Amino acid sequence: MGMNYATLDEDSQRMNLIPQVHHRLVLGSAFGAITAAAIALSLGGHALALMIGALALGIVGLLAATL
Repeated sequence: MGMNYATLDEDSQRMNLIPQVHHRLVLGSAFGAITAAAIALSLGGHALALMIGALALGIVGLLAATL
């Protein structure tokens, strides 16, 4: 019985590690997309900025939906 609890605990630790890594990837990509949009806006390329902004929002929305 004690052995089963130990393996279950190890499995749960492994499962908890995956969402943490996933959250970091999501936050990193969202931050990168927003930063890219901000840079494009500051350079004054409005059409490009709107495209990047729309793409960034789409990516963030898609990633938020998968969480």
